[in-house]
Amino acid sequence: PFEKFAAKKQLLDNSQGLKWESSSISGVAGLDSISSWLYARRDIFHDPERAIRQHIDIPKGLLVSGIPGSGKSLMAKTASSILEMPLISLDMGALLGGIMGESEHNMINALDMAEKMAPCVLWIDEIEKAFSGSSQGSSSSDGGVGRRMFGKFLTWMQEKSAACFVFATSNDITCLPPELFRSERFDCKFFTFMPTAEECAEIFAANIRAQNVAYMRDLESMPLRLRATQAKQLFAPKLEEKAFWIKILNECCTADISKCILKEKETDEELGKSEEVRFVWGDNSRPKNKLLTGADISALIREAKFSIHSSPLISDLPSVIYG
Repeated sequence: PFEKFAAKKQLLDNSQGLKWESSSISGVAGLDSISSWLYARRDIFHDPERAIRQHIDIPKGLLVSGIPGSGKSLMAKTASSILEMPLISLDMGALLGGIMGESEHNMINALDMAEKMAPCVLWIDEIEKAFSGSSQGSSSSDGGVGRRMFGKFLTWMQEKSAACFVFATSNDITCLPPELFRSERFDCKFFTFMPTAEECAEIFAANIRAQNVAYMRDLESMPLRLRATQAKQLFAPKLEEKAFWIKILNECCTADISKCILKEKETDEELGKSEEVRFVWGDNSRPKNKLLTGADISALIREAKFSIHSSPLISDLPSVIYG
């Protein structure tokens, strides 16, 4: 989808610390608040010069923190798709050099190149690992290199005017220097936690739906002689429905099966039924433990696919997996 950015991609071929990332993600289940924030500001990046003329500030970036596997990295790729801008990752470790001042020089060059790529999304994954030792008074064996690099980054975040949107993720914000949380460096800060039962069901359905679409696309491109040996479908259509997974999640994530259930949300008959079915916890019910993250769900589906396809006779595959 980003063929028009081919020239920009070539600029990164010899750029130290910066990498062009593929981005074909259209959404992340359970992170609607972040998606809505990005959609509301998309037009600014489509025409940043017009925004400047209208005295509208160009968003600087987001900091998304949360437990591993809750969709932070996937959200970075989604941000690129929502904003319709190329995604570039910044690897702080690759900027380190052995000569005095080399690391700081590499940092300046990388940030300068990122601005030249604007409009773009600059993704810094696990930012706490890059700057964890940069706090004032922290013991460091690098001779202060990390702190000086951190200072260069803070100054750039504060003063940059280009539409280079920083998307930083962190597994543990307690390891980050407090200076990073000062207002006007990141426009907003989000926290991701274990998904709710309904969000888990949505993740299951979205994951399977995407895999079915990719499978059918590949199937149509195969020669007929190969297509005949393939399953007609990868996953049964009913597995694309959230309600299918709600029932299963009720059985494994609730304290009392007889009382603790998710039920369809009641709607006012006069207003008509909503097109989207919403689920809520039943009366006097509470969820037990949230056992699954988005990464757990993806791993389960991958393992299920392996179990099915590990059969030595591909032709014995059922027409619909999990039918």
